[in-house]
Amino acid sequence: MEYKYRVFVVEQRAVSGAGCIEEFTPLDNTGYAFDYKLRRNRSERSEVELAPEIAGILKGYARRAIEAPAKEVPALEDYVIDVALGADGEPLIVELNSLLNSGLYASQPSRVTEALAAREHAAVN
Repeated sequence: MEYKYRVFVVEQRAVSGAGCIEEFTPLDNTGYAFDYKLRRNRSERSEVELAPEIAGILKGYARRAIEAPAKEVPALEDYVIDVALGADGEPLIVELNSLLNSGLYASQPSRVTEALAAREHAAVN
């Protein structure tokens, strides 16, 4: 698989995302909710690429993929979904993980925090 990408989901909605580049932090974010810096091959530590088109494909796929777990397990609201391009060049789901146990990479965690706070505010009011 190539171009692994992490999307942060709050209330079954994609709120931020970034390429799975271990040495990157939110300080490396491009200023967009869905960062578009990607590494073709994580294990070989290939060069980091500016790839908005590929990031867009992966983000779109993740958004569509969120619908399946939402139907099967409605209580599954907050998590990360990692996606990538498979050997055939088509997007695929790599894994789902909890929010609290996930690397941030070059995402915008403030967007995750804001979405979680908005839910809490709505619950109180």
